[in-house]
Amino acid sequence: MWLLVIVLLSNVPGFDKMIKLETYSTSEECQIERNRIGYEMAAAYPNERDFVIACQLSTTEYNARLLRAAEGSKAPLLGAWQPVAYR
Repeated sequence: MWLLVIVLLSNVPGFDKMIKLETYSTSEECQIERNRIGYEMAAAYPNERDFVIACQLSTTEYNARLLRAAEGSKAPLLGAWQPVAYR
């Protein structure tokens, strides 16, 4: 299962650093939606660069990272991810 997530690169009170937006069965489905949302966000917020829209394979290791992040660990939230290409 693939997760479409938004990663906030700065602290925003009341929000988690990573927020799951949707789940997909394939990488291709997730990438299509990541691109669509990324381009819409870039158009709507042209001067904002403090977030990343990414697809992440949901694994036991990934779920453990989410749990550590929720507990305040400094461990990285994402392994290999691809940021949205901004114009």
